[in-house]
Amino acid sequence: MSLPWNDRRGGWPAALRRASVLAAASLVLAGPAGAGSWELRVCADSDGLPFSNSAGEGFDNRIAAILAEELDADLTWVWLSDTRGRIRQRMIQAGECDMIMGVIDGQPGYLTSHAYYRTGYVFLYPQDAPFRVASLDDPALRDLTIGVSGDSTRMVPPSLALANRGILTNQIHFSHKPIDGAPFPPVLEALEKGEVDLAIVWGPVAGAYAAQKGGLTLAPVTPEIDMPFIPMVASIAIGFRPEDEGLRDDVDRALAQSWDRTRAVLRDANVPLTDLPRPQAAPAEAMAPGAERGG
Repeated sequence: MSLPWNDRRGGWPAALRRASVLAAASLVLAGPAGAGSWELRVCADSDGLPFSNSAGEGFDNRIAAILAEELDADLTWVWLSDTRGRIRQRMIQAGECDMIMGVIDGQPGYLTSHAYYRTGYVFLYPQDAPFRVASLDDPALRDLTIGVSGDSTRMVPPSLALANRGILTNQIHFSHKPIDGAPFPPVLEALEKGEVDLAIVWGPVAGAYAAQKGGLTLAPVTPEIDMPFIPMVASIAIGFRPEDEGLRDDVDRALAQSWDRTRAVLRDANVPLTDLPRPQAAPAEAMAPGAERGG
């Protein structure tokens, strides 16, 4: 069996890592979630449903717990109050956590696992609406008020694709983050109030909202890749420090072994999924008793 990663991965000495955690105002450490033979520390948003929260209710919480079980690890959460990309990268580079859920497959600054799901933007609108939309090329979009979850100063891919089609003035842009403790981003509140006819939202968020509210049509935005290259989908992986190849390989094996269980978690969370090949479990590296991998 692989050695515990707080022993074999190198990086900061444990005392310095603990001091850094205590000094970082953006962190709260949760206690262990199991009784494994080593500690696996995972960075996550403490208030980021449907992905994660401090109560362990998100689908990333549940998938990380499955992987920790497969790895015989004691799961510890490192909660981030700010989950912007640079903050997340600094925390994992500094050794405050061993891995982080929900990064883009191949994202710069990380070594990434095999993708554990693939999803994309979706159209979301009432089932009793007098229109049907399943493509960026549907003529109905020209006559609808379209709510887009994203920054109007840096268009998200569907917004940019619509603008390239001359559909711009009927787009309304909303923050992608919930406001004042609301459970969902403001574009979905606008949809519920009838302030927009249709919303374009990232799949897992739209799926969670549709499951809770009911009475909504959820259709993947197509084409998946709008020419010349505007992707509407992404493969989502687990991020590690670039030098932590051994841990990445262990997690890839755990993903392969638990694939059906993680699919069930994603389906239960109503995450809109696109095709993704099942990972092939590579054989574990043979190690002499007591040996350590380089980290």
